[in-house]
Amino acid sequence: MRNIYLTFIALFYFANVFAQHGDYENTSKWFLGLNAGATWNSTDVKNKTASGWGLTLGKSYNYDYGKILSFDLRARYLRGYWYGQDYDTTNLDNYTGTSLNYYDSLTGYSVNNFQADVHRLAFELVIHANRIRERTGFDPYIFGGVGFTWHQTYGDLYDSTYYDYASLVQDGTLSSMLTTTLDGIYDTPLDGSSTKTKVNFMPSLGFGLGYQIGKRTTFGIEHKTTFTRGDSFDGFISQTPRARNDWYHYTSAYIQFRFKTHTYTTTEPINSSSNINNYNTPCPKPVITIGNSTVTVNASTYNLTANI
Repeated sequence: MRNIYLTFIALFYFANVFAQHGDYENTSKWFLGLNAGATWNSTDVKNKTASGWGLTLGKSYNYDYGKILSFDLRARYLRGYWYGQDYDTTNLDNYTGTSLNYYDSLTGYSVNNFQADVHRLAFELVIHANRIRERTGFDPYIFGGVGFTWHQTYGDLYDSTYYDYASLVQDGTLSSMLTTTLDGIYDTPLDGSSTKTKVNFMPSLGFGLGYQIGKRTTFGIEHKTTFTRGDSFDGFISQTPRARNDWYHYTSAYIQFRFKTHTYTTTEPINSSSNINNYNTPCPKPVITIGNSTVTVNASTYNLTANI
């Protein structure tokens, strides 16, 4: 284990020594980012971590030598699944939805779960500590955005018949037997969703830390929280003590590439005595006429007049 740590330290040292942290003249302000990571949520149902991936495309501003801060305007596409699974019962005395009516009428409680299928398009403003990146290669930043989230939330409520949670509760095996009882197929639209995809306007905030390993390449990690502005992302609207808005999160690793700038070169004409500025006609010799061709002076200065 010690050797692994020493290897990472050595790699970091040599990357820091030899990496070029800024080449503004030959680096485009436009960039493309690829990311993949973990999806998780803060809702009424216990989180189950899953995975997602995404793309970013943007342009930098104030990205130059000596600038304290630089700014990005970027578009983001995010694709992923968010899951939740309770391992205890949820009382349905104040339940006002419809998808859990069977459990509400039969037992008065349910064991909630959900799968949220999400696509998101957003526009984000990113603020970088440009001088830190320029000096060290590390790129700390914060960002915020607004966008639209397309999502459907389904529940795993039955396998040919509704699950017999009452028996599992009675014999005390609810928590241990859930993983073998549920079939893992989320095929029932929960409250707030239907067979059609739902679209909502949602803001988001996040932060990240990158490390520039070359003139145009950055690796990093990033976290983003999206505020759903509602309580139906998990398919269950809490009533007691009060409804809480759901948040969903995305923590990822990314690689970002900056495009190379286009450089233009011009070929200057080769001049000679017979080809001046690429003109083939020889340049005529100058004719000089001096006003006084012969003169004797006693002073150290003399005004000489000539016509060329």
